[in-house]
Amino acid sequence: MKKFNKVSMLAILSVSLVFGLVGPLTTFADNIPFINITVTPSITTPLPYGGDIVAYTYNVTNPSLVSMSNVSISDNRCSSISGHSGDFNGNNLLDPSESWVYHCQVNIPISTTSIITVQGSGNNFTANNYAFASVLVSFPGFPNTGIFYTI
Repeated sequence: MKKFNKVSMLAILSVSLVFGLVGPLTTFADNIPFINITVTPSITTPLPYGGDIVAYTYNVTNPSLVSMSNVSISDNRCSSISGHSGDFNGNNLLDPSESWVYHCQVNIPISTTSIITVQGSGNNFTANNYAFASVLVSFPGFPNTGIFYTI
C-alpha cells in the first residue's frame, strides 16, 4: 500500500467567452475583442502543513485586433489585486500589442483553487476569460511513535 503525504500542485485552465455576437463570425472576425489571462502562483510545490503566503502574477493580453476598455480582473481567493503595468502608450486601453501584469498576495492555509475572471470591452462587445489556479497544502503526517505492528 502506498502512502501519499504530498500532492503535485499546479493546475491552470483558461476558458474564453465573448458576449454580444449577433451575426456570422466571419462577418465580425476583425471587430470582435478577445482577452486572455494566465495566472502563475509563486509556489510550484505543495506548501508545508499550515500553509504560507503565495504571490500570484496575472498576465492579461489582447490577441484580437480591437483595443479594449474597462478591463477588470478579480480573484475569488485574493482580493487585493494591485494595479496593472504594461499600458505603454498610457491610453488606458488594452491594445493588441500590450500585456498588462497584475499582482496579489494572500495567505493560503489549506489547499485552495482560485477562480480568476478578467473582462474587457471593445466595439460594443464584452469579452470574458477565466483562469483557475490550485495551490496545495500538505497535510500533517503521523507522529513517529517508534511502535511498529506486523500483521
